[in-house]
Order: sequence, then structure tokens, then C-alpha cells
Amino acid sequence: MLRPREPVSLMIICALLLLITVSTQAQWEQTNDDGFGIGSSSTESLVVFNGTLYAGLRNPGAVYRLGNPTASILLHWREVDLSLPHLSDLPDDIEDIEVPCMYVFMGEHDRWPWLYVAVHAQTRWGEDVRFVLRSQTGYAWELASEVWEQSTHGEIKAMEAFEGSLYVAFGDTQRVRREPFRVLRTDGIRWYESVSSGELELGLGDWYFGVLKTYGGHLYAGTFGLNESMDPARTAEVWRTGNGDNWTKIGDLTSPTMAQIQAMEVFDGALYVGTKNHALSEELTGPELWRFDGSTWENLSADSQPFVREALHVDKLLTHHGVLYAATGGGPRGAAHTRLYRSTNGEVWEQITPDSVRLRPEENYATGALVSVGEFLYFGSTYTGLNETEVWRLANIRSNVGPCLAQHNSDIHLLYAMPTADRNIVEFVLNGSEPFLSGPVHDQDVAREWVNTTKQPVTYGFAHTGLSIRTEYLQLVYRDPEDQRIWQTRKTNLGARYWYWETPSLVEGALTHLAPAATAHDWSGISGPQMTVAYVDPDTSKIHFRVKEGTRWSAEYTIPRPARTTTGPEIVSFQDVLYVIARGYGFDAALYIARKEINNAINTQWTISGIPRAFTRRSTTDRAAAAVVFDGALIVAYVGHNNDYIWLRRSTDGVTWERLGYIRGPETENTPDLAVRGSTLYLAFRPSGDQEICFGTLELDLDNEQDTAGHTWRSLRPMSCCPSCVL
Repeated sequence: MLRPREPVSLMIICALLLLITVSTQAQWEQTNDDGFGIGSSSTESLVVFNGTLYAGLRNPGAVYRLGNPTASILLHWREVDLSLPHLSDLPDDIEDIEVPCMYVFMGEHDRWPWLYVAVHAQTRWGEDVRFVLRSQTGYAWELASEVWEQSTHGEIKAMEAFEGSLYVAFGDTQRVRREPFRVLRTDGIRWYESVSSGELELGLGDWYFGVLKTYGGHLYAGTFGLNESMDPARTAEVWRTGNGDNWTKIGDLTSPTMAQIQAMEVFDGALYVGTKNHALSEELTGPELWRFDGSTWENLSADSQPFVREALHVDKLLTHHGVLYAATGGGPRGAAHTRLYRSTNGEVWEQITPDSVRLRPEENYATGALVSVGEFLYFGSTYTGLNETEVWRLANIRSNVGPCLAQHNSDIHLLYAMPTADRNIVEFVLNGSEPFLSGPVHDQDVAREWVNTTKQPVTYGFAHTGLSIRTEYLQLVYRDPEDQRIWQTRKTNLGARYWYWETPSLVEGALTHLAPAATAHDWSGISGPQMTVAYVDPDTSKIHFRVKEGTRWSAEYTIPRPARTTTGPEIVSFQDVLYVIARGYGFDAALYIARKEINNAINTQWTISGIPRAFTRRSTTDRAAAAVVFDGALIVAYVGHNNDYIWLRRSTDGVTWERLGYIRGPETENTPDLAVRGSTLYLAFRPSGDQEICFGTLELDLDNEQDTAGHTWRSLRPMSCCPSCVL
């Protein structure tokens, strides 16, 4: 938890502000240029080792590393020196290498994990050799295997850890000879044969295992084969072993265009299998996705087509923060597609491909790699038209509490608490219509400590023209994640060029166990609107509020009975009247609104009434509702008490209310938030069953009938987070 620190020099602040200012990044970001500077055509593998991201390349082959893959700025890939000439037992005339796969593995005899790198090499005389290197530092390398001839063992296709051993699958990718097909394993010291050449009888067109995956106490393997086989009896097979020695065929996946198994991943207790279909069929049917629960196979593409039909294969599958991602590729020349999809249930998919990739299909072919790095998803591409493999990353916007929105400095700011152990509050900025990640909210101090919370934070933009200067800042209020104290900080520039977050300070004397609320309200003083914070007493469940009076906080004031609640309140200033909105106490699900027309905090006169037929659910992490002033009216949004719809109420006087029904499409289990920029209304929410935060514009239909779906929410992110919503 961030605590106040001593001020630092103006020079240090200015230098830090410059760094902060240039740290914004687009939600989708390309991390490399020109095929890593060597014109490589494919990123075959991405792994995280000792906090560093490693990329294995093909044509030309190399290994590159990215020192801090979660940094906001200064992403710089550096080539890894594999020191091949210095390793004994290797040919001394190696000219070309490829890196088809990598894996991080720690055997039972190891004290630290190793990075294993599979290498395909060719000597000056055209001899093909295969071997595995390993390193515990990423700098010093050693030969981890014998040197295999391609004609004997084939090409290394996949690596996977299972029951204390690292398994390596070989095969002849040119489909000339079946003999190289085998699987070897190592405990980190010795190598053993798990599958010998000719031991298993693979089906028609199957040549070797091309993908390995551990699931449910078994090691699963999918067959690669002859893509052009048009025999109707053609199948793609899935095999498995429980001990590494005895293998059993567990699945015959077949369809009119089936070619081979391309990808495997475990998601939500099931094994998902992506296929590659062949390109010689008269009608493009698209790649297929299968699901195995341990006993039964299900073709998820049988009745619906979740991916573009022009694609031929599901190149990669990856589980990332409770979401399944699928990357597709392949297709006829001129219509090849690399596409990235996400799904929260494995059945309903949405495409989230970056525009720079999606809009040039003539150069796209496949996705070589996917990997999860903290909040980021990295994926590497393979191109046929240009030798310029690209590695992109997606900045996730996830939270397990509701987000908050505010308008500030002509931009919309989205802040949310990350669902990680450190629970940092992160800031996104909507500049125009493009979302940019500004980064974690942190002190302007040189220490750059972050702020964090486990409750829904609150933020609002403040602008006031005083007697001589204009005061403008973004205010953030949040509950301490470790105790019941409330903190506040603000983003300001003090007349300078760069905006920065001030050192947080306590809202003196304020304690709560729920999410706080805050707004700027004019308490009839010449200083302009003053920060007003509302919160729920942890002992009595009464609603208190305090006012920032200069540099200090006022005494604690209490809203009179029956203003008791078990969910955080909302507070908003409208037409010189202060409003506090709260859910009822205990099992009372109704929304109540307290109005204070006399702008004197000491005065105890409030008018309390219910919002007609507005019922919401209890929450220990979020506020009861969101409120904002829009187009001359007070708009209130909340989640239904017995459904996941976002309901709306509207009032032009704070007394009489219009029932606007609910928003078409979005469903959420957490309280959303609203903000206004000019004539545009914005809404952010966390969808049901997903931690990804969605935000976009909301178009109100004032004629929408009560208790019906109306209004249009349009996502401003590459992903809608809501298949029934409008992008």
C-alpha cells in the first residue's frame, strides 16, 4: 500500500513526468520491427523464462529476448548468443539454424528451471542435424542432448513436460519417410525412447506426432499428416499415455476435409483440439475445434462456424486469465488469414485481431506462437509475402470489481483494480476514439510506488475557474486493501506541461468496509466546488460524508435514518443539489435517493425517497449504482437484483423518475460506471462470467418502454466483450 513520502526535487519530478507522458501505449502494440531486424519470416515459439520473454525464429533462425515484457515503454528485443562454435560435439561448420520450439523445464534433480531450445541446423555441406540446448541463465548454454541426424530422428516438432520428464516429438515434415517418427524423453540427465520408430500404427496419412499436451493425468499427442489426402477414410488421431511407455489411441477425429491436429489446450476442465483442414476441397469449410472431457469428443464446429471459412487451421490455442484464445491461419493465396479469437466458454467466439494484421490478408498466413505474460497476451505471426514476422501484444483490461470512468482534460479516463495479488489501480485513456494504456497509478515520487485496492474505486474530473486561475485535475478515491481507511490522490499539472499523480493522502477519520464514493459539490463558498466523500460506517451501516475544506477534512456528517445500507453508496452533484444513492439495508434491494438542497454540511435536513421500481443486488466490493449528469438530466445505472441487465433511470429534477428499461446486450454482475464528454455518454462494465472490462458509448432511447431492452452500447475496444453488443 502506498504511503505518503517526502517531496522530491522539481528536477526529478520533471524527468519522471517526461517518462510517464511517453509511456502510453495502444491496447494492441507491435513489439518488433522488420522481422527482428534480420528479416525472419516466422516466430515459431514464445516462452517466459526468469521474467524474460524469449522468441524462437525460423528462416533465418535465431533466439531473441525481451527483458521486461510487461513494461509500458522501451520494448527492445536483443539477440541471444547461443555460442554454437564453443559447444563440443557439434559440427564446426554450421551455417543456418531454425528454432522450432522451446520449453521451460525443471527435472526432479534440478534446483532451478532450465530453458530448453530445440535447434534445427544445417552444415556448410548440406548435412541436417537436430539437437537441444539448455540454459539456466539465458546467457551460458550447454548441449542438452546428443546430436541427431535428420534422416534418423526427423525434425523436432513439439516439447511438453509430463510426470517429471520432458518429452520431445520427432517426425519427417517433408513426408518422405515414416521411420523418423518417434518420441524421446529426458529427466534432465538421460534420454529414453517413449515411442520408437514403427512402434505405433498411425492412420492413413498420419506421419508423426506434431503437438503434445498434458491433461487429466495423461500426455496427449495429436497426429500430423499428409494434408492433401482426399481419402474419405482420412482421420486425424489423438493418442495418450499415462506412463510414457504405453500409448493408446483415444480419438479418431474425422470430417470431409480433416487433415491433422494442429493445436491443443486445456480450458475449463476439458481438452480443446484445433485441426488443420486441407486446401484442395471444393468448398472451404474452415478449421475445426473439438472438445474432449475425458471420455467424449464433441465437434464444436459441427453446427456453427466460429472462425472465418477462408482460414484452414487453428494454429494455436491458449488459456489466458480464464479466457480461451484461438489463432487461425492458412487459406488460398490472396485470401490467407491470420485471425485471433477469444471465448469465455469455448463455444461463443469473438474476433479481436489487430487491424494492422487483419487488413492485409494477402501477406498473412499463420500464427506461430501465443504466450501469456502477466496482463499481456503476446502472439507471433508467420508471413509468406514478406520475411517480416511480427510479435504483437494485447494489453488486457481485467478486474474482479467494477470499473470507474471520468472525463478529464478532454479525454475519457478508465480506471480499474487489477485482479492480481498486488491489486494495482490501472489507468486507460480514451484519446479521441483510440484507447491507450497509461499504466498503473503511482506516486510522482522517484520510488514510483503504486496505489491499490480491493473495492471499486471512484474517479471524477474537476475543473473550476476561480478568481485568477483555472483549477483542473482528475480525482481518485479508493479504500485501502489492507484496512478500512480511505485514500485520495489527484492527477494534476500545477500549470506545467505534464500531468502526474500526487502523493496520496488519507481522508482523515473516514473508515469503511465497502466501496467509497466521491464528487465535487459547491458548498456555497468562494473557493468553488469541494471534494465530498461518502462512505458507509463499518459498525452501524450508516452513510457518512466529509468535505475537503482547504487542506483539511471537515467533521464527519451523517445522513439521517433510514439511510442505512450494506452496499457502497453513490454521490453526485446536480443543479446545486447533493444526491446520495444507496441500496436498502439487509434484504431491502430497493434503491433510495437522499437529496440535500441546503448547501451547508452542518444542516441535517435531507429528503429521502425511493427510486420507483429500482432494485439492485447487494455488493461488498462495488457501489449500489452509478450516477452522472447528462443532457440536463440525472442518469442512474444499476444491475438488476434478479438478473444481470444494466437498468437505467432518468430524472430532470431529481424527484420524478423515468423508467428507461435496460440496455440491449450487456450483462454484468458488477456495478457499471458512467461518464460524459461533450454530448456523448460513456459506459464501462465487467461482463458476466468474464473479468475483461468493456467500455464504449451509450446511445439513450428516451422513448424506450419500461422494463424492456433499449439503448445502444457500442464498444470502443477491439473486443466487444459482449457478442450481442455492437462494435
